Amino acid sequence: MRFLSLKSSTAVLTVMVMMALAGCDQMEKVASGFGNDSSAKSANTEASIDVAAIADDNGEPTKLRLDAFQHFQCTENWTNRDGGLGLKAGSGEGVCTASFPGYSGRYRVILMAQLEFDGSPKYNISINGSSIAAGEFPPSKGKVICDCPNWRTNCPDRVVPIDAGRHEINRGDVIEFRGQEVYPCGEGHGAYAKWRELVFTPE
Repeated sequence: MRFLSLKSSTAVLTVMVMMALAGCDQMEKVASGFGNDSSAKSANTEASIDVAAIADDNGEPTKLRLDAFQHFQCTENWTNRDGGLGLKAGSGEGVCTASFPGYSGRYRVILMAQLEFDGSPKYNISINGSSIAAGEFPPSKGKVICDCPNWRTNCPDRVVPIDAGRHEINRGDVIEFRGQEVYPCGEGHGAYAKWRELVFTPE
């Protein structure tokens, strides 16, 4: 009986030592950032959020939206104008670029433009420096209006899709949006090339 008791005690002691060693190993992993540390999880999520949000695991093209504010790097003369990204008054033109993060394939490209009542600003969309669509935003009321008191109620901006065509786009291609403000009604009545996003739908 004493032999069995000693053997049992030894087994218990061995298990306790193994648990202690495992605990130290786990502590080392957490301290080095390879365990279940919350900051490590957060960093990993932030690093992969774009691809995870817009790409299927099987590598097939899927619909994605590149937000003007979040996904593009823009020159400093852009600002938030009534919810759209628009040019600062008097800055002329500005450029925004993004690296295409989706899978390579053929996409229909749609520009979500924010139309204004007092002008038709110019725009150009290009891929790797080659223009795929260019023109002018139509006025929000169908024609340019230079005098519209309380315009946010009487002549509000309109967000509308502009078809930029169907194109072969590869992951990593440089997508560029260029906008140019206009002043058909004189100083103080500018239209600032406001826009919201580019939408890519696979075909």
